[in-house]
Amino acid sequence: MQNQNNKYQLLIEEACGTLGLSYQELKDKYKGHPVCLMEYVESNTCERVIEVRFDNQEATITITFDKENSCDASFLFYDNLIDEDSFIEHLNENTDYDFKRSSWIMEDCYLKVKPPTKYETAFCFYK
Repeated sequence: MQNQNNKYQLLIEEACGTLGLSYQELKDKYKGHPVCLMEYVESNTCERVIEVRFDNQEATITITFDKENSCDASFLFYDNLIDEDSFIEHLNENTDYDFKRSSWIMEDCYLKVKPPTKYETAFCFYK
């Protein structure tokens, strides 16, 4: 289980560490990882998204940005349900939960579970 805890801690640090950083800073930070850069453009509105793949941890972090191109949230997705369930167990054992916010209290941010889609659960990190 120690390896799993290390895996989860690394992903928590990565996801929390994105918050508040600029698009360019994050693009530079993850240039050694498989990365997908996306822009959604609609009626004078442009939204940027960065997806960073963590092959060894079998997970992806999706990073969203506010109007000032500063990261406002990051979403952790695991490749399989076993990791999702184990991650929740890890959080319950090692992190306090704020019932008013429906979120775990991380060192520098909060973490909540977004309702699962048909295929996966999103773990949302935010300030």
